[in-house]
Amino acid sequence: MRIAPRSPLPLAAAALALSAALPLRAELPEGRIVFRSERGAGYEIYSMESGGGDLRNLSNSPRALDDMPDWSPDGKRVVFVSTRDSNDEIYVMGADGADQRRLTSHPGIDWRPKWSPDGRHIAFMRVEGRSAAVFVMDADGTHVRKVVGAAEAPDWSPDGDEIVYVSTEDGRLYRVRSEGGGARPIGAAASRGRATCPVWSSDGSRIAFGVRDGERSRLFVASLDRGETRRVITAAEDATSPVWTSDGSHLIFTSGIGRRSNLYAVRADGSERRALTSGRARDDNASWVGVESPAPRARRRPWAWGRMRQISLRR
Repeated sequence: MRIAPRSPLPLAAAALALSAALPLRAELPEGRIVFRSERGAGYEIYSMESGGGDLRNLSNSPRALDDMPDWSPDGKRVVFVSTRDSNDEIYVMGADGADQRRLTSHPGIDWRPKWSPDGRHIAFMRVEGRSAAVFVMDADGTHVRKVVGAAEAPDWSPDGDEIVYVSTEDGRLYRVRSEGGGARPIGAAASRGRATCPVWSSDGSRIAFGVRDGERSRLFVASLDRGETRRVITAAEDATSPVWTSDGSHLIFTSGIGRRSNLYAVRADGSERRALTSGRARDDNASWVGVESPAPRARRRPWAWGRMRQISLRR
């Protein structure tokens, strides 16, 4: 299936959709953000510059629900989820919205696709009935294979050898070899809540993730070098769906109350927070790519996974 791209949103519409520019206390690195938004007729995939300009509707499928986009490592393609043909399936398109093609066709629900660091594979979660599992397929949708069961929300290690995921049984973070086998927990169990949406920093030293406790979600970063886990956002509202900038200096995340949510940026230490979008639309599930294609990720020594301290949501 191929769908022709449409032109970018008019400048006036983009200006209304985004927040007024505020002085930056710390410049974000140059890059581009792709995300899901409800600002149009329905959930669609948009992209914008890291500073908030050049807003574009990429998927242009107002009758469908398009969600969970992820940039390819070279920034030339976007993988995403859509209901346009049936239930939730995985699609891919060019960075400009061109050449939209369906990759999966399955009676289950396919969610949260993530490119491998070399761009050759895509990890995703598949839900069938009440069970979920993590799968990996080739970038063209072929050779689908199961990696681990009772698992959701996968993300790749920087060298592509492992996948981090959330266990649907106990809500903890685990790692597993990308070819399957050897699943082990990362750190201690949370004192309250369940982990969500883990994402590895490009240098392999940290994992950002959310912890949902009832109706609230908090944002944490695990330092794998030091074996420590700390809360990044201390504000009362939700903070979830983190993604690292390519240099690891900032996190882009979603925050909001009720049906309204926007994208924010914050330094990795939790300082200098700023809004990237504003308004009543639901902006969520961002992915970041640098202006230049990232260099190949270096292999790093194995981390002391078992040393991470227990997460406490009472801070």
